[in-house]
Amino acid sequence: MSFVLWRFFCSPDRLISTRRGGLVGVLTGLLAHPVAWYLTIVWSYAIGERSSLGDRMMNPLEGVPGCFVFALWSILLMGWLTVPAGGIAGWMLGRALRPH
Repeated sequence: MSFVLWRFFCSPDRLISTRRGGLVGVLTGLLAHPVAWYLTIVWSYAIGERSSLGDRMMNPLEGVPGCFVFALWSILLMGWLTVPAGGIAGWMLGRALRPH
């Protein structure tokens, strides 16, 4: 995901800047939440995990909207850490890779 964003915003035909690097980092910090939740939902379904009440977990199709609901809460709870950390990492990468 971050590779695709980096290639889109900082492709070889564009000048790499710290601002674009920071933007890619922030977007990666935001988009990582639904991706991580969807992978967790699919993994739980694949191994046959059950809820605390004994019901099956969400299937992968139910997990598509479910991952965004879970991601909303995880961004509210942990986004204060992941979004700035991604922005800082992207800024540093943009600084390291820009031509001098």
